[in-house]
Amino acid sequence: MQGETKITSVRISIDLLEKANQQGLNLSKWMNVKLDEFLNGKLTTISNNERKITRELVVKMSDGFKAWLISNRNDKNYIKSLEMYLTKYFNGLILSSPQNIIEYTSKMKTTSKYPILALRLYIKYLEETRQLSSEDATHLKKVLKVKKSKPDTYVPTDEKINEAYEKLTNDKDKLLFQILAFSGVRITEMSKMLLEYDPQNLTRKGSYARYSLNFNRGQKRSFYVYMPIEVADKVRRFYKVDAKAITKLFGIKTGLTPKYFRKWFYNKVIMAGVPESVADFYEGRSPATVGSSNYLAKTQQADHWYGTAMETLKDVILI
Repeated sequence: MQGETKITSVRISIDLLEKANQQGLNLSKWMNVKLDEFLNGKLTTISNNERKITRELVVKMSDGFKAWLISNRNDKNYIKSLEMYLTKYFNGLILSSPQNIIEYTSKMKTTSKYPILALRLYIKYLEETRQLSSEDATHLKKVLKVKKSKPDTYVPTDEKINEAYEKLTNDKDKLLFQILAFSGVRITEMSKMLLEYDPQNLTRKGSYARYSLNFNRGQKRSFYVYMPIEVADKVRRFYKVDAKAITKLFGIKTGLTPKYFRKWFYNKVIMAGVPESVADFYEGRSPATVGSSNYLAKTQQADHWYGTAMETLKDVILI
């Protein structure tokens, strides 16, 4: 017999029916798939992307999300950027199923990874505050894939760094260069230190000093900015620091943007014998969830090794 046989009624227990509804199962489709498997030995399955999550939630920059970010010691500028990405790209999005997210993100007119990272963090907040089950959160984040950018493997030579530094004639520009090159921190971390500079946060350790920053951005935390004492003595509060403008300025004046100072610093201190874990600590690649005992140990190791790191850097940059 050809054609489709219609079943007018099927008896299902109320408990099972309620559980199926909670899981967002399409019973008609599910029963057809299972019958086909049973009768024909096929291993067809329903895609997880079609599965509806237990509780539909709407994306919004809520007070609860902000409070959660603050409790996790995230910086106010980072929170502001998250608010911008969520509001611009996802405000009002209903988290009903992975398929819904796939369809929504496929229409986005951006190739930036940051909106996706912002939404993944929002889903993590929903999971940690038990507004979303861990299973549902996993299904949703699975389709929010971040495109990996091609690695920039260029590391400037000592000669290139020295040449770039010598091109600067302004004392302020030289100070900014020195902070970045002798600490390995990102320009965002340096900007935060200068805008909020408090001499009480500076600990002098003989020939060098470390400034307590304790700066959280997403999953990473930068604890300190290390620098020679000669540089630390010149640091003061800046009333305006524009990271983008500084990046452009160095690019024009020296031919190198700050990210290359950071690459050079890392390569240089590793070659001087500094352990990679300590070099990561200098550059602010410590996990945001680092424990207190590990933090104290890393600080002691960083203090121990910075003298060695500093001297090898001073061989190139005369201050």
